[in-house]
Amino acid sequence: MVFEFLRRGRGGVEGAAEVKASATGRLFAYQGAGRVAWSPRDTASLSRAGFVGNPVGFRAVKLIAEAAAALPLVLQDQDTRYVSHPLLRLVLLPNAAQGKAELFEALYGQLLLSGDAYLEAVSAGDGLPRELHVLRSDRMRLVPGADGWPVAYDYVVDGRTHRFDVSGDMRAGRAARGGCQPPAWLGARISGRSGGRGAACPAAPDAGAWL
Repeated sequence: MVFEFLRRGRGGVEGAAEVKASATGRLFAYQGAGRVAWSPRDTASLSRAGFVGNPVGFRAVKLIAEAAAALPLVLQDQDTRYVSHPLLRLVLLPNAAQGKAELFEALYGQLLLSGDAYLEAVSAGDGLPRELHVLRSDRMRLVPGADGWPVAYDYVVDGRTHRFDVSGDMRAGRAARGGCQPPAWLGARISGRSGGRGAACPAAPDAGAWL
């Protein structure tokens, strides 16, 4: 070959043949990929893998939640669209740690990651909500009744369970409105669209009672 002279020693003498020594002799090694290790199938583990640990997934969920939270809210009943209402003021400042944007970003984030979203309305003893807090969907458990409709929701944190009983509201709602009843304190529906009705449930007739 052209570069054969590189293998020759000085004076054109053929170099000594290379000899490789091995302590084990002839060896053939093959290594496969191993068994598939699936991540846990619970919501928290899947969220860590697909949301927290995935920059693309994190950005996608955040963009959608921020865009949805920026939509204007409309509050109205069957006759009146309210410009000023205690419910609108509550949404603007739902709790001491969050504003409207932060509350709805967290709410829509839970909805995108788990398919469910829950808000806790905290009252001061008079039945009217004073604060709104987003609850983690993976900690909520639905308790069905004998007819399949939910009668309660269990919220589990560190082995402790708090039950939200909705059996009375559900029975009254199904009897009066065919299974769709907003909370008694709401009094009107709130929509994320700038026009139109938005909500599927009919509005309660006493929308102005909370003014």
